[in-house]
Amino acid sequence: MKQNRKTPTIKITGEAGFTLFEILVALFIMSVIFSSLFASYTGTLKMTREWEDTGKAFSMARGTMDRMLKDFEGAYPSGQSCPFDLKQDIINEKPFPRLSFYTCSRINSDEVETQSSGVSRITYAVRMNSESGGYELARIESFDTGVRDYVICRGLSALSYRFYDRDGKDISENFGSVGSKSQPASIILELTLANPLENGRPFHFTTRVHPVNLTLQES
Repeated sequence: MKQNRKTPTIKITGEAGFTLFEILVALFIMSVIFSSLFASYTGTLKMTREWEDTGKAFSMARGTMDRMLKDFEGAYPSGQSCPFDLKQDIINEKPFPRLSFYTCSRINSDEVETQSSGVSRITYAVRMNSESGGYELARIESFDTGVRDYVICRGLSALSYRFYDRDGKDISENFGSVGSKSQPASIILELTLANPLENGRPFHFTTRVHPVNLTLQES
């Protein structure tokens, strides 16, 4: 009597390999993920740079305007009908104002405000930076013992002064004319700094100051 013997079957278990289609799909998904991460990183980096540039511009403008306002507040007639001498300079085919006046405001060698020790003549003039090619604002102080000349603002794009009398009338056009006796009761300072990331969106700052000595003289 014959017995039917079944040939044993051996099952080999294991993971099947990825197909080419599955590999391509995985690579596509990974590329999308990395592209999103890279875009997010570059966006964050750009935003951080913008914040840094904005912070530097505000810090530069604040220091510049604080220095100028102290000088304007201490403006002194010094026997003249008008203490301010406003002229126009053309620097690299671009107009900038040059303002000179007498003031009681004084600073020491560490750029710290000191007690008034006489009247000095201040000139604010725009120059061209030979290294960067940009504009910068210099403060030139002439006093009995010498001259102090240093840059207080870099990256300058525009600068303007507007002078008003006690009635609020703009008398800026009269400055520099022969026989002008205009005495300003207030000055509006406008400062514009260049934006290195967006040329069409510069940083603009405006403030007003009332020269104390001139106001007291008119009272």
